[in-house]
Amino acid sequence: MTLVAAFRQKETPILIGDFLITAGATARGSRKKICRIADNFAIGWTGNLLAATRVISALRGRFRGGRPTAADVERFLTTYPTTDLGDLRVHIIGWILAETDVCFCWNSSWPTQLFEEPYHYDGSGGPRFMQRAGEDGQRPQIGHADPVVAAVCSVGLLMLDEITWRSNQQAGFGYGYEILFARDSAFHYVDGITWAFAQACFSQQGKYMRTDVVPRVCTNRTFGELSVYQIDELNPGHDTLHSDVVTPPFDFDRAEVDGLLRRLQGQNAPVVGDHLCLMMNMVRDADTPNPRPITPLIFTKWPGDSGEPFVDLTFTPSGAQGLNGTYHFKLPDGPFLEQIFARVMAARLKGNADPKQSA
Repeated sequence: MTLVAAFRQKETPILIGDFLITAGATARGSRKKICRIADNFAIGWTGNLLAATRVISALRGRFRGGRPTAADVERFLTTYPTTDLGDLRVHIIGWILAETDVCFCWNSSWPTQLFEEPYHYDGSGGPRFMQRAGEDGQRPQIGHADPVVAAVCSVGLLMLDEITWRSNQQAGFGYGYEILFARDSAFHYVDGITWAFAQACFSQQGKYMRTDVVPRVCTNRTFGELSVYQIDELNPGHDTLHSDVVTPPFDFDRAEVDGLLRRLQGQNAPVVGDHLCLMMNMVRDADTPNPRPITPLIFTKWPGDSGEPFVDLTFTPSGAQGLNGTYHFKLPDGPFLEQIFARVMAARLKGNADPKQSA
């Protein structure tokens, strides 16, 4: 039970995976669901962790440091000795960058064929992610011009559930997510993302009332093929609720993990990523006994964005250790939010589906 999504965002190959590991309906920890095998070859997995570890370790042993073609990968996977897996099952979903990029799925229960399609969504989270996809099923409905920012916004919609209903975890996927994207013929992680959450309230007459910030932020960073997922409270004293080194689905050097832990402990300070994604629920009729949430807004602060960002988040440490301090938020102002709210409500009155808004 997991989520792996391989699709194109404005012609850019994207691979998204969650962190949650389950046993039946019970959460059992975390593990990376996506990784790089070579510069031009990235994969995700669903199914049994032990089976995934065996297959992915074999892929890395064969292709790490090289630049495999689609034919190379197909030859390797379709001749893989699946008898070594016993009754364990695994799906491998991935991208191979070449003159013509290839998106594929390999099923250990049907090992002699590589299934190539324009996109693949797999795991218990696949159907939910597809609900946010375009009509051709290839891209989430996010209008940002930068395909990587658009992919981060798509994940932000999933992260919003982690802070609110956690229905995704009940369905066996979620907790945290990471993203690989293709650029300059190689795969890269989107490193240093902070997701923040807020709620903008409007009266029955559509007047802006207030913005309530959810007192929690989530940050994901990557160190090679290791990921660090951190959840922090937004309060004057500061409290890191959770910090997790998420390890890859292949044989890794435990000393590297221990070294990363020592490095993080030595920093002695919370982290705000270079990339900020603010998920803001809009709530109508907030001055009545029956307030109703409608379309979420998505605001981003991105390195290289032109103009003044709508949002910002900084942390000012206090004291010698740097653990205590204060988070500072810059949020969109009331008149700006009121204009967006009016546009969304007008679209609803015309019978249109709520447009996902991004800025």
